[in-house]
Amino acid sequence: MKYFKAWLSARELRKKNPEKFAKVYTAGLKEIGWKAKYPIILAVIKRIRTVPFITKKARAYLSDMADKQVQLGWIKKHPNYLTTSKLNDSALRKAAAELGLK
Repeated sequence: MKYFKAWLSARELRKKNPEKFAKVYTAGLKEIGWKAKYPIILAVIKRIRTVPFITKKARAYLSDMADKQVQLGWIKKHPNYLTTSKLNDSALRKAAAELGLK
């Protein structure tokens, strides 16, 4: 639950203040030895979209990525994200509700 709350809070910061988020993210990357540049990170942050909940569209995307990973030989068995009930975002939705997010 703490992880989901932290992730959702970071997502909100990225959405509301991408410049601050990019500064924090760039500093974090540099801390672990990456040669990150703020203008590049900011440009990526402004373009990237995040979807916190598992929607039909997200399931279709995961299925498409699995197709590509099978083709590349990265995975052998294709997980069926379209029909599986194992993808459960109820804990994430509970964390969002506790933070007052929708």
